[in-house]
Amino acid sequence: NYDSGIPESGIVDYLAAAARNNIRANAIWMDFLEYFEAIDKISPLSGKRWVMGHLDRATEDQIQSMSDLGLAMTSHTNRYIYKHGHIVRDQIGKTRENEIAPLKSVVEAGIPIALATDNVPTTLWYPIWQAITRYNMFIDGQIAPDQALSRQQALNCATRNGAYLSGEEDFKGTLEPHKLADLIILDKDPLTCPENEIKDITAEMTIVGGKIVYDSGSISKDQS
Repeated sequence: NYDSGIPESGIVDYLAAAARNNIRANAIWMDFLEYFEAIDKISPLSGKRWVMGHLDRATEDQIQSMSDLGLAMTSHTNRYIYKHGHIVRDQIGKTRENEIAPLKSVVEAGIPIALATDNVPTTLWYPIWQAITRYNMFIDGQIAPDQALSRQQALNCATRNGAYLSGEEDFKGTLEPHKLADLIILDKDPLTCPENEIKDITAEMTIVGGKIVYDSGSISKDQS
């Protein structure tokens, strides 16, 4: 298997050893789901937060299986929606396009999925914008628009779910008492600004540990 690092014949044994020793496994190809399913029968994966990454394509049955296994997920919308989605749709047909980066179905199945860039553009605002708009850079239209997330859902995936993915949800991911007060002040409100401006949002100020570590100078001291 591509990038597995070991022969296919040894994958089940390798993953079973990881499960027994509470070592979390991460995969980036949906082909690995069958191996995760096999390991779950040997050593239940519930609570282990194994990760299925990239979310290129997934059927309803695969999404249900990932939910049943208690997997967490990452996305790669820069590729599978923005740069490559039109190619996949041509390959599988428009009637199956809801299998392409099916973010809404994954979220509705209760699977915690975090947004990620993986590649250029590096700003996370592009994946947030892609998850909301489903726009593709090569066509006039959207890729699987029924799989679009709301703005709040996309922000949750970019913040709260990222903290869950790294096991840090008790002190990161949301602004709540007793959590880290790391925050940014943005130049636009992602919940209300024009849709196509979301991808261009930047930070006017960044605060880490209660200290200002970046200041664009555009916010007056009275405002801040």
